[in-house]
Amino acid sequence: MSEKMNILLVDDRGHIDLGDGRFPSMRGVLEKHFNIIWLSNAYEGRWLLDAVDELHSFAALKLLDVGIPPEIMIFDYALSQSRDKSYDRKDDPTCIFAYLSNLMQQTSPDIPLRSKDYEIIPDTGSEQGKDRMGCYIGVELSRLFSNYPCGAIPTTAHIDVRGTDAAFYEWLNERYLNYAFAEKNNASPMWGPLVKSGVEQCRNRMVQLTRSGLLVPSLAQLQYLIENPINSLGEQEDGVFQGTIDFRSYYGKRAILISSLFFEKLYESGKLESYSDGTAEVSVESFEKSAKEWAGLMLDALFKTKHGFNEYQEASDLADLYFTAFISDQHDDRYWLAENILLSSNLQENESINDKLKAYSLNLKRIKNIKNKTFQKTFESVCVKLNIDSDTKDVLKFINQSQFYTLPPLYRAVKNKPVVIRWAILMLMVKTVHYNQQNGAGTILNLTEVCEMIDPLPEHFLTFKRHYDKGPANIQNSLKNLGDGLEGWHSWGLSINDVLESKFNLGNGNHGLFPHELFFLRSYANDLGFYEGCWPGWLRQGCG
Repeated sequence: MSEKMNILLVDDRGHIDLGDGRFPSMRGVLEKHFNIIWLSNAYEGRWLLDAVDELHSFAALKLLDVGIPPEIMIFDYALSQSRDKSYDRKDDPTCIFAYLSNLMQQTSPDIPLRSKDYEIIPDTGSEQGKDRMGCYIGVELSRLFSNYPCGAIPTTAHIDVRGTDAAFYEWLNERYLNYAFAEKNNASPMWGPLVKSGVEQCRNRMVQLTRSGLLVPSLAQLQYLIENPINSLGEQEDGVFQGTIDFRSYYGKRAILISSLFFEKLYESGKLESYSDGTAEVSVESFEKSAKEWAGLMLDALFKTKHGFNEYQEASDLADLYFTAFISDQHDDRYWLAENILLSSNLQENESINDKLKAYSLNLKRIKNIKNKTFQKTFESVCVKLNIDSDTKDVLKFINQSQFYTLPPLYRAVKNKPVVIRWAILMLMVKTVHYNQQNGAGTILNLTEVCEMIDPLPEHFLTFKRHYDKGPANIQNSLKNLGDGLEGWHSWGLSINDVLESKFNLGNGNHGLFPHELFFLRSYANDLGFYEGCWPGWLRQGCG
């Protein structure tokens, strides 16, 4: 699949300003950034509508291979001139019908590639060259591509639609097309201005679809685009920057050139004719400003709250810390020590316990600084029981304070930022289930497993399991109260069970995911390389 942006051109003339043959063409720098797919008449438009509508259900992931849906669609209103001439599309690189026809045959729908019914285009009452068939085809296709970032650009030399159904149709769709009909006047369309409008509309659609959860961008790439827009462009090959922006939609994963997406900012669109040799000067300042603004809008669309990428990054770092502790070689030993230190009454085990302590080189003297009498008493009894000298052995790192608090260590790490705790737990769940899937352990988690993930930290070293059967329930209850006592935080409570059972937090007593959290969690999963087909149900919920 090409990383150039795809343009679907609906036009019966077969060329714009730089086209000079029987199919549309671009020259120079334009050719290096965009592919063209051409619909030359109303028949082809209708066939594409029917074909994509059918393949949408059976072969959506294969459509992007041929550039459908496109990132830009340019549709001329008048298509009636094609009635008087025919185009041989057999060797036309802009024709996609052979590929789509093969897909149709594989799925066996009853839609022929050629049919007499398709060849009968009804008379619209408009004189030749002044019809508006392209308007209807263009908007119908645009609506069909509604779950993909396709920037639709109308163009016509005959803008007066008063007294016609086209006036109503424009009114009906003006908001969807972001009021592009107001700019449709174009007696001599040229690639430069059309591409400029197209990439702007495409970027706007990406923000809209991200806000609705239909587009899953890469959070890491967006942040890098804000911090290092020039470096994001990547290295140049044949005069083209190779850096891409990736996203996932209903049609699968797509990567497009950043230099294509911000084409009008990098290059002077109005002077494209002078770039026919394939080279062009780059406008760095204009690109940097636009790229940062757009990436910021994308991040805002993902998070939807006053808490944004900064909290996300802090949560991500915390999730990484806990995940590293969870999969470390010492993880099982920590649990073994935690249980035996409190539960063991078998003196024969003392020697092995002490061996473990020596192996970890624990020198714990901080215990004297803990001003909790209950802790002191418990500590002393454990030392006597295990024959450990409390004056020389510091037991702070393996007798974890979580025994004396209702909240696990994760909360104590960032106790004044409940949103960070909440997101860190959710991201840790995604990271762990991905790790399990990679190691053939499946993608099913339960409450106990998640509680084991969030309890131990390297600096706390051990987690108490004094009443192991009640431990997860205690952690669960504490998480439901995340933010209590802090103004504006009471709604951040979290129930691991509600998440695992795919319940949304809609103010009905559930403490599951907020709908918008799915958006950035899916981006996080993509950045991890977690294949969507293996996502657990709680991460997939709401997907198309």
